[in-house]
Amino acid sequence: IYRLGNDNIFALSNQRLYSIRFDLKAVDGEKRYALYDTFWIDDESHNYTLHIQDYSGDAGDSMISAHNNHKFSTKDQDNGPNEGNCAESYKGAWWYSSCHTSNLNGLYLRGVHKSSADGVNWSSFRGLNEALDTTEMKIRPKSFK
Repeated sequence: IYRLGNDNIFALSNQRLYSIRFDLKAVDGEKRYALYDTFWIDDESHNYTLHIQDYSGDAGDSMISAHNNHKFSTKDQDNGPNEGNCAESYKGAWWYSSCHTSNLNGLYLRGVHKSSADGVNWSSFRGLNEALDTTEMKIRPKSFK
């Protein structure tokens, strides 16, 4: 596992225009991707608010409606708009609204699970009761060829 961290993502994504790609792999080996042509996050004083737009790909959009313009929450720093702490309930820090349609920092449950939405999930690909095997978030300048 490699994590760049929100401070570094902020520093990168605010230098110029960036896109982000999510590569997703299910336990059975099926792979899908979601590309968002517009991406950046705000700094810590704005709780790393996510800005994400312009979806394309074959995984389905599990980011824009539920996570765009939302603040990053952790179990000890709930920045979500709802009453409960989604990061605590769903076992991972993320840009929660109420609560999510994706959670790539959830529990590593590898496949179908009985608990709801607390695994590494991308709802438009495998739903909230099937955790993914592998995920990658890749950012690059929009001008990259």
